[in-house]
Amino acid sequence: MSLLADVDSCRGCITRQEPFAKAFALRPSGVPKKFPATIGAAGEAKLLFVALCPRLGMNYVLDWANDKAEQFVALSGNQDQHGRAYVESYAANDGKDAEEFYRPYVEIAKAVYPANSFKDVAAVTDLYLCAYPPNNRNEHDPDYVSLPINSPCARDFMGRTVAQVKPAAIITRGCVPKEYFGRRYLRRRSLPYRTAYPMRVGEVSTVLLPLRTGNQFGMSETDKQWAIDELKKL
Repeated sequence: MSLLADVDSCRGCITRQEPFAKAFALRPSGVPKKFPATIGAAGEAKLLFVALCPRLGMNYVLDWANDKAEQFVALSGNQDQHGRAYVESYAANDGKDAEEFYRPYVEIAKAVYPANSFKDVAAVTDLYLCAYPPNNRNEHDPDYVSLPINSPCARDFMGRTVAQVKPAAIITRGCVPKEYFGRRYLRRRSLPYRTAYPMRVGEVSTVLLPLRTGNQFGMSETDKQWAIDELKKL
């Protein structure tokens, strides 16, 4: 099966009774609601952006993408239910629901490859592909389980994702994705942000560029400019 189909049907964390899987929202089939392995480029791309997980709340494409297989495929190609480019939906200004999270990704890609659309040069993925409640829920929910760095989802799919995309650079957002790549592929802990790390993932030689999370939808101009400058060196 393809990477897209394997992710679509996966319920491994439920089968293994991972503690955090109790918070997943399920389709009628019992498969967790999730995002595709990649959104954007269908195959190889210069850039692969990696965050922690899709949000379970305030996520206007989640239910739609998980309703039908063809809609899950459409999202992987960067299309939302309104026929727009999902990653760039924040710029549509058409009164419909939109997603702001990817704005820094688009700005970085456009600064480095101004003549190309986002999906021509980049893809986005997550360390966990199933949607999960936001981390700030642990402030008032004693049963909240934070997603561990040693992601079983990444163990099953990240190597295949990188092999498909073959990115010149992997740009992580936040601590957990940074530490996953540091421990898994560089054998290092507590990597400093804004430092370029040559890295090999399977047969793919790439560069890890770790950025801070910023707030939920933003990223500091300092981090964005550092990433742009490093990518222009490649």
